[in-house]
Amino acid sequence: MTKRYNAKTYYLTGLGLIGFGLGSILWQEQFSSLLFALGDLAMMGQTLLTAKSNLAEKGLIAIL
Repeated sequence: MTKRYNAKTYYLTGLGLIGFGLGSILWQEQFSSLLFALGDLAMMGQTLLTAKSNLAEKGLIAIL
């Protein structure tokens, strides 16, 4: 990776973290509820992807 790519990545990560920090300060209750909801969606998506890959390996995906 180039230094320029790394610098952009670090700047974007830093700006994202600043945004999360400001969001949590300004909209405390709503922001934390949003993060919990997004985390729940991410966990559900990961569970579905894992279940799909496990069923595909066993040949059960054709049944569903």
